Amino acid sequence: MSTHTPGPWEIYRRDYRSDGLVLRQQGEKGKYLFALVEQPGIRESEANARLIAAAPDMLAVANRIALWPARKRPAMLALQEAARAAIAKAEGTS
Repeated sequence: MSTHTPGPWEIYRRDYRSDGLVLRQQGEKGKYLFALVEQPGIRESEANARLIAAAPDMLAVANRIALWPARKRPAMLALQEAARAAIAKAEGTS
């Protein structure tokens, strides 16, 4: 299993050549990683860029939910199972 770039990612600027959005993440020693999100329309690019930028935070929340003591409450057990499934999908282990 390979590891993901942990983030945080931010929407940096619009790429006018492709009508996409550029995301960036500050890495070690002040260096940046960049990703270009291109879609047929700008609305799709914006929605996907926001989702990518939020993904590391959502994975962290899912990990916290998966570890909460459920005390056999059906709703909590279902939430934890959904969190574990999302984590496995994000990590490529599903």
